[in-house]
Amino acid sequence: MLPQEGGLWPVILCRSPYPFMLADLLEQAKFWAERGYAFVLQECRGRGRSEGEWVPFVHETEDGLDTLTWVIGQSWSNGRIGTYGSSYSGILQWGMAEHLPPEVKTMFIGFAGIERYRRLYMNGMFRHDLFTTWTIWNSGYPPLLPQETLYREALSVRPHIEMDRHLFGHTLPWYRNWVTEIGPDSPFWNTGFWAELKEAPRKTKIPVMIAEGWFDHNLNSSVISYNKLPEPVRSESCFLIGPWVHTEDVAGDLDYPNHELWVPKHRRAALQWFNHYLKGEPFENEDLRGKVQTYLIGEGRWKSWDGWIKTNSVVRYELACTQGVHHRLTRRKPLAENAVSYAYDPAHPVPTKGGAALMNYLSGAPDASPAGQRLSRRAGYEDGRYFFLVGRTGGTLADFRSNHNASDRKLGCRGYFIHGLCHGAVCRRHLVQHSRWHHQPAFSWWPRILLRAARDR
Repeated sequence: MLPQEGGLWPVILCRSPYPFMLADLLEQAKFWAERGYAFVLQECRGRGRSEGEWVPFVHETEDGLDTLTWVIGQSWSNGRIGTYGSSYSGILQWGMAEHLPPEVKTMFIGFAGIERYRRLYMNGMFRHDLFTTWTIWNSGYPPLLPQETLYREALSVRPHIEMDRHLFGHTLPWYRNWVTEIGPDSPFWNTGFWAELKEAPRKTKIPVMIAEGWFDHNLNSSVISYNKLPEPVRSESCFLIGPWVHTEDVAGDLDYPNHELWVPKHRRAALQWFNHYLKGEPFENEDLRGKVQTYLIGEGRWKSWDGWIKTNSVVRYELACTQGVHHRLTRRKPLAENAVSYAYDPAHPVPTKGGAALMNYLSGAPDASPAGQRLSRRAGYEDGRYFFLVGRTGGTLADFRSNHNASDRKLGCRGYFIHGLCHGAVCRRHLVQHSRWHHQPAFSWWPRILLRAARDR
């Protein structure tokens, strides 16, 4: 889409695999055209109206570079280009970063991760809540069953690798690779596109604005991406972290006053960014360049950091087991070690509701609660789960030790924000896997929660 006035224009390129988002993307194209940019929107190979076979990620780097070559040759391009997009569209930008032509001056990457294995497997557990859901939406085939039943039906298929045939009547080789390449040392994750993607930030030569949300599953990976940027590039880049979920907006019942400084969908930040790097205009807010901008939940304000986020305090809580099934956290170390136990029946698993990164909540399913949803105020142990209420802000470490005889076991931790007298809201959820064959403590780090666990036997 071109501005109404004739002439040569800076160009913003966005590539997307989501035909169901076309209306939103065209609205974005109008936004940029009205502000003096030529906006080029391309649907990925095999998606929407683009020809070819849809195989996620396989052809994206070469297709993107071919598109940039085409853009450079257009009569309406002034030779100054920025790339733009979130989620899958952000990964596509990292994939091209090392090979960008000199006409590309900057990238705006939102809610995207370079650590593919770590995104698919959280401490050894495949993220069905994210990537089985994503596959259902983006299989490329019409489903054989009602849409609202697909996720639970997918999880019920045994062996799970047959899920694709059961739901769509076709084999999805790329999804089968995801669920069978279970080890981080597999050549599948350490050669080709996935290996190159992990190193893409180190080889980036142009400024990048990275937008993320405290509740997005790609947050940890975006942190890694930002810190891998070469220092000269990072000093010209920006990292923006707000109280957002993967849809680039707030969710749930909590209020986030002043979060809208950069919304909708961070366009205010992106506009300043592209105006500077593609049009040569000064920043309206100098805190964008070379800074980390974070929204402080609970304080309702933004804070600018030089270099990286700094912490200045540590508070330790212990689990104090009491009578009954609900337990408290205490600052005092218990006089004796505490333990609780329960029986887990794989035939009757405990459904998980809510959390920071459960993409299935976007489906509208009644058992899928969004991040930030209110839950009754209670700290305790229910159906094999703990709910820890932590009355503070900042990072949190949850340290577990378990004794079990299952071949594999998953522990979960949820962080809550407490508001008012009777409600808490999920702010961060994390998982860790115990395997009979793995005896080292399992660590997992995110801003706001660190979950650590080890087995007694």
